[in-house]
Amino acid sequence: METNQNFTALKGEDTKIIPSTAKPAIVPKQEVQSVITFTNKRPATPLPPLVQAYYTAAENTLQVSAVIFIAQENIEPSSITVGYDNPTGDQPAFYIYYYGPEVETDTFYGFQINFEIKLEKQPELIETFVCDKDPVTSRGTLTTVQP
Repeated sequence: METNQNFTALKGEDTKIIPSTAKPAIVPKQEVQSVITFTNKRPATPLPPLVQAYYTAAENTLQVSAVIFIAQENIEPSSITVGYDNPTGDQPAFYIYYYGPEVETDTFYGFQINFEIKLEKQPELIETFVCDKDPVTSRGTLTTVQP
């Protein structure tokens, strides 16, 4: 397994942390302008991400843009990393890790994470998860990759 900052890749020996040269671009919450408040507190399990994915065949590049909602307003952007796993070769999985406390809350703050990765062929679907420091993981979000 590979470790990066405070996270250990969970999904087996094939899980890789996307290299620092492909560091995700984090859009601060002020630019995303997203705060959601539920009527009751939610458990500490991370919320699933909202994801958009495009593949550029000429460059063999998959571009992913994800919005995550976390229960911490002042997260350090450098604490967010993206892990990658593709055990079957046809459906990549991405793990967005953040370092923040597990708290039950009704208020969540939005952050946009943009990254790209070289893939030899266009996947039909990708799956994306949000993981906190323990790491407790959200349910996956399946996203159709657009050409």
